Amino acid sequence: MTRATERSLSRPLRIALFISGLVVLLVSWWALFVYLAAWTEGILAPWDVDKRALPPISTFPRTVNDFFEGSGWWLPAGITVLLSACLTSARLRRAGSLWARVPWESAATNLGFGLLLFLVGYPAGMADSAWRARFGLPDVPHFYLLDIGVALLLWVAYLNAQRRGFTRKYSRPKFER
Repeated sequence: MTRATERSLSRPLRIALFISGLVVLLVSWWALFVYLAAWTEGILAPWDVDKRALPPISTFPRTVNDFFEGSGWWLPAGITVLLSACLTSARLRRAGSLWARVPWESAATNLGFGLLLFLVGYPAGMADSAWRARFGLPDVPHFYLLDIGVALLLWVAYLNAQRRGFTRKYSRPKFER
């Protein structure tokens, strides 16, 4: 939908578009939260399945595993969704006459981030395992650094996309000369 088309919509239609966008946005936040929580527990708490392979108590890998296996599994997902909500509300305040499209754009960004994390994060973990096997390093599941690094880069790009939006008209202030 172009800007001119969106501006020409009647107010009730804009409100309906906005409310349906909010519903889709809430569902996308829930799906992103569930996916990131599962991803976090899988990458940062890998020894929850095989207790015999746990590292010794008081080591860094065991401490991180215990934290993310216990109460910390939701922390990265919760922070991501909370930051996304804050950035979406800031974009709503700057949107002007294009306010009806902001929830749809945020939901699309959530979907894109989850999809990219799946499509790029999984091969990064596989490449990390292959790299460790090539150089004779132990394949310790807690230290999938390439997987975590790729996820952090995607996370920063995701938050930047949430901040800017798809259209630059209301995402960046214009300064008069």
